[in-house]
Amino acid sequence: SEANFLNSSSGQTYMASAIYRAIRDFKVSYERELNLVSSTQ
Repeated sequence: SEANFLNSSSGQTYMASAIYRAIRDFKVSYERELNLVSSTQ
């Protein structure tokens, strides 16, 4: 079940990694957008 997966060590590592990648990807996209905005002004 989902609860068992999240309580397992590998499940926690997997979720932490997924959250990290999501935040990193968002940050890269956000900074790229900021650079586009600042370069067009």
